[in-house]
Amino acid sequence: VELVIVIAVIAILAAVLIPTFASIINKANISKDTQLIRNLNTALVSDTDAEFITMADALAAAEEFGYDLEKINASATNNEILWDSKNNVFCYLNDGVIEYIPESVEAGEKASGAELWVISDTVSETYSTYLVNYEGESVEAKHSLDVSACGAVDVVYKGTASVIIKTNGGNITVEGGTVNHYGKARYLNKVAGTYNEFGVIVADLAEIEMVEDTSDWTIVTTADELTTALANGGKILLNDNISVTNNISEKANSFEVTVDTEINLNGYNIIGVHKNTDDTLNQNNVLVNVQNASLTLSGYGVVSLTYEGTNMQWNALSSTLRLSGSTGTITINDAVSVEHLGGTPMSYATDCYATGNSNTLNINGGALTSAYIAIRWFYPNAASTGTLNINDGIISGVSRDIWAQGSTADLSSIIKIADTYAVTVDGVNYFFD
Repeated sequence: VELVIVIAVIAILAAVLIPTFASIINKANISKDTQLIRNLNTALVSDTDAEFITMADALAAAEEFGYDLEKINASATNNEILWDSKNNVFCYLNDGVIEYIPESVEAGEKASGAELWVISDTVSETYSTYLVNYEGESVEAKHSLDVSACGAVDVVYKGTASVIIKTNGGNITVEGGTVNHYGKARYLNKVAGTYNEFGVIVADLAEIEMVEDTSDWTIVTTADELTTALANGGKILLNDNISVTNNISEKANSFEVTVDTEINLNGYNIIGVHKNTDDTLNQNNVLVNVQNASLTLSGYGVVSLTYEGTNMQWNALSSTLRLSGSTGTITINDAVSVEHLGGTPMSYATDCYATGNSNTLNINGGALTSAYIAIRWFYPNAASTGTLNINDGIISGVSRDIWAQGSTADLSSIIKIADTYAVTVDGVNYFFD
């Protein structure tokens, strides 16, 4: 009987005290969130030179004060830290109510709905979204959306409002409303609505001229047909997507170009996956290898390579396109997108790694992107005479856009950049960002 009484008393005390303790903890978390938002707003006020377009810009200003993305999250359960794009302040969604800290925004000027931004790994139904940790290939925008932290994610907008969409290499489809685009995108497909460009795109699909007279072209639909056509050279027209997977211990390069060739992608893609099952293997691997010949890529579509090997040695080089001879030329025209989507840190969308010195790379349009370095341009000696000609297009590498190597070569004569294409030089090793 005494034991039952003790247990009953403990149960009664627990029933009374646990909610009290939970309330105390929640209040402490709210207090912690409040102080965080106060500090974040101090950071925004201090950054007077920045232009705040999406929540990413506000987060960048906060990071200058030591508040990176991992630190900017609400401690209190079910609450959120939001960014008010109308007034450029962080605010607090506390139990469903928006609070301004400090209370510096007049009641009639407070933001609501899509004027407020939230950090999330899914697209918000209520607010504009700064998307993080998203692993999908495409997403439908409900309101304004920034996917610049997620890589090349395709965005589709079907709404009726005026929104901001910021991308980092994916396609944009506009099916209504007004889309104001920032960042980098591959292709624009405007079905309906209005589109305003404040960033850069590779091409508007409505402006792409397709090949109508195919009589002079060799039409290919499979990887085997492409291999055969490349051996003969001339004009090659894709009529289907082409996919190839190599174990590089058995075959290093997917396609070889030794005869002058033009490939019109015709709206299709060449997709390669290279795998390395031998951790001790030091093997260069290339999707399209050009040796002492010319390759011209035209039309629109994607040439892409993903390297899935585990060998991370520096000389396990992987590239989507490579000039490996001494007198070759690669020319990228129109809206061709060349991508390297992963592999070792020595991975490139386009690589010139030649024993000779007279190769030429012409970038006249399109886009070159890489999870590491977009263009690696290597010259072994002072006698190097080839050129890297950049006239148009988008060049973007997560590590570096252009890595020009050549301690004895005169890089100022090798790298020719049109006045309309602005880059900056970083350091004595001629890294271009």
